[in-house]
Amino acid sequence: MGREGPVVARWWCGTPGATKTYEPLHAGLLPAGTRAYTDTTAVRGTTHFYTLEAVRADGSVAGTHVWSCVFQDRV
Repeated sequence: MGREGPVVARWWCGTPGATKTYEPLHAGLLPAGTRAYTDTTAVRGTTHFYTLEAVRADGSVAGTHVWSCVFQDRV
């Protein structure tokens, strides 16, 4: 049996050469109990769509949450 835990992925809209798929933002699973994740590669002024998947020990997905963010430039 494998580990259980969350996986965060991003679809970056408007990116030249974008793959138009959700791409994982980290290797493997996040540590159990993770309550926050910071995307340090997000570009300001662009829209990003994210998924958070709950992965079971057998590798199947127990559930997925999708959301979007627009990163604004701050003055």
